[in-house]
Amino acid sequence: MNASAGGLNTYQKNRLAVSLLHVDRLLRDVEQILAEPFSQSPFRRYAADVTPEQREVIAQSLEEVRRALVQALREQGILSPDRKISALHAIRTNLDYVDIYIAELAPRYMKGYGKVEEAAAHDLDRIVHELGTMVRRLSLYLGKKQPD
Repeated sequence: MNASAGGLNTYQKNRLAVSLLHVDRLLRDVEQILAEPFSQSPFRRYAADVTPEQREVIAQSLEEVRRALVQALREQGILSPDRKISALHAIRTNLDYVDIYIAELAPRYMKGYGKVEEAAAHDLDRIVHELGTMVRRLSLYLGKKQPD
């Protein structure tokens, strides 16, 4: 393979770009970890044990690393990848999966885990209906689904 401007061949450039993309994804994970303790989710995984000063240093460091990622790509003549996936489409797709997971909590599916008592079946039907309605309402707002 011929080495191009910057000294890397096509395969090496591809490896560099893919690796730096993965680095950026890990940095996004760090951002999500920092934000999660302040989330409204009842299933938070991380404790809020990062001080405000640490949060600021981490945020500044992530910016610095990202600038270096972009610079490394530019130095090797690698263009930043175009954003090809619509954020709205990705949200709609995730909501479709959420709707499926909720639907699979219905009593007819839960029977696979053992007998479902009548009172529990009513509770499950209520939960599925309430959560499903909320998710479908949001999907409808986003222009994806038709009402049931």
